[in-house]
Amino acid sequence: MTITVANLLARCSKTLYDETNVVYAQAELLDHLNTAVAEIVQLDAKAYMVNQAVRLAPGSQQQLPGDAVALVDVKYNLAATQAGTAGAPGRAITAVAMSELQEARPDWHASPPAATVRHYCADPRDPRRFYVWPPQADPPGFAQVVYQGVPEDVDLAGDFPLPDLYAEAAYLFVLYHALLRREPHGDPQRAQFFYTAFLQALDQDVRNIARIQAGRPEGPKPSSFAPELGNG
Repeated sequence: MTITVANLLARCSKTLYDETNVVYAQAELLDHLNTAVAEIVQLDAKAYMVNQAVRLAPGSQQQLPGDAVALVDVKYNLAATQAGTAGAPGRAITAVAMSELQEARPDWHASPPAATVRHYCADPRDPRRFYVWPPQADPPGFAQVVYQGVPEDVDLAGDFPLPDLYAEAAYLFVLYHALLRREPHGDPQRAQFFYTAFLQALDQDVRNIARIQAGRPEGPKPSSFAPELGNG
């Protein structure tokens, strides 16, 4: 079921005893909702995952799209169509530790370019970049990439941008912000109650997701890939 922004804010207005938006205008509540979405994404990395085709760059170093926070996985190659768009899925791409790449082939960044990526690695200290081997040719290809993102601000005509599971937490956060920041109608004590409820709801969301999650992330298995890389 899709939750609309209008319905979510109407519920907030009803709880604030302001269904006609005399005290808390819709635009103000919308600002609070966008703040709530940003807060949820910051506290729970799984709240907004993007799984999409990404055009790679020539060479080994790759950059995530502008809405990305951190890389999660690089899944598989995608064929390029004649129109220059992503086509059918191709060979799977496996994760490998950067240290293993350095040891097996110290000059791997200068390896001959190829259309098909076999392995990727990343540095957790630089979460918006990753590296591929073999390096990409020019023009480069596509890969299916999963990353943690940040949604754009919503408007009154839009839908709630996160999974429905997070709507309750967002509702509680809007109430917290409205009561904390609005004068002379502020109620800090009641605001703190809603913030505590927000944290509890978000914690429950995280637990629910962990309980039903189908798989668990697997660490790279670099030693099995080293023979393919050869020695530099």
